[in-house]
Amino acid sequence: MTKGVTVKRVRIKLPAASDRVLSEWTRRIEAEYRSAALTQQLGHWLLVAGAPEWLVRDATRITTDELMHARLSHAVALSAGLEGSPTLTRESLELGRTPGTPLEVDLLRTILEGYCLGETIAVRLFSAMRKGCDVPVARRALDRIVRDEVRHRDFGWNALEWLVAVDRALVTHVVAEELPIFLARQRQAYAPEGLALEKALPRDEVRWGLLAGANYAAITERAPVRDYAPRLKKLGLAGPPG
Repeated sequence: MTKGVTVKRVRIKLPAASDRVLSEWTRRIEAEYRSAALTQQLGHWLLVAGAPEWLVRDATRITTDELMHARLSHAVALSAGLEGSPTLTRESLELGRTPGTPLEVDLLRTILEGYCLGETIAVRLFSAMRKGCDVPVARRALDRIVRDEVRHRDFGWNALEWLVAVDRALVTHVVAEELPIFLARQRQAYAPEGLALEKALPRDEVRWGLLAGANYAAITERAPVRDYAPRLKKLGLAGPPG
């Protein structure tokens, strides 16, 4: 008769979660849930615009991904001491339509800023966050997020390629007019003035998956040349100015 084997469970002691850790992961719950809502609406826009079925299905899958990311981020925030759930305004969960503007223009603007630029830099940022993260609940969240963000990035560029095929003149015009504005907004969001002065974070915060301001600034500074320009050039579009 085989005797049972007793496996000793090892409890891993989590590093202390600072207020900044709690705030950051709470913000990520909000950001991921908001992304789910906006992508759901984007999928409807793609349907209305007659996008290929595979592109609409990709948007639906991304919505599901973002809901999972929100759930994983909530688990991290709970481990960091969150009580309750964050509250988002309904207005922040909707894509706005520009009065008198064709749907294709708003669709293009959303894809360019939110997915081509936003999801591309997200891959870089979340990958950098994951490098120093060893708190299990946070590491699990970042592992899943990084894996999914690669596909979300590709969705953005595939959608832009489809729009180029539909109306190259429109895409060329909007990219020329709007890209500098979108890049300026991205710099303000990820690398506002003075953020680069934060060279390092306490080790415990890095273990929870946080990133120093200097890292945000460096990734944001390199993105236009390293990440955006080659992809825009491949589509025959003008790259970032300067």
